[in-house]
Parts: sequence; C-alpha cells; structure tokens
Amino acid sequence: IIKDNTNNTYKIGKSINPLKREKTLQSEKPNLKLIKIFENNIEKELHELYKDCRLRGEWFKLSKVFSLFRNNSKYDDGTHKRRVCY
Repeated sequence: IIKDNTNNTYKIGKSINPLKREKTLQSEKPNLKLIKIFENNIEKELHELYKDCRLRGEWFKLSKVFSLFRNNSKYDDGTHKRRVCY
C-alpha cells in the first residue's frame, strides 16, 4: 500500500519488488510513501473490500480509521472487514 501524502489517497496494488515500485512512482510524485507490504497477495480482496472508496484504478480515498489499523497483524491475513471511506 502506497500513500500519496499530497491528497491522502492510497494505492492498493501488488508488485514483485515493492521498494523499487515505490521509487519508480516517486520519480513522478515525490510525496508517495510505501506504508505496508503484505506477505500474501490480498490485492483483489482489498480492492473488493474498499470498492466504495475507489477513486480510479488502484487509488482509494480511505479515512484516518484505515490508517490506524493498517499495521494491525490481523489485517495482514485479510480478515479485517471494515469499510472506511472518506
């Protein structure tokens, strides 16, 4: 998950090399910050969970509540089911 600190939006995607992907995206938008890497591929599940928060493509407008639990270990296995759109 990458956060755009300019507008507080989140990119939920998958990458073989997330750190390299962050650097590539930062070349166009320096205010991006990688905030979470998951061991398992739960991209589709997160896209479905937050579909009402989707702005376009892989970009989502999520609330501050999302920020509080994004580092929660139970979220890592995809079991957290709260919707938190702005």
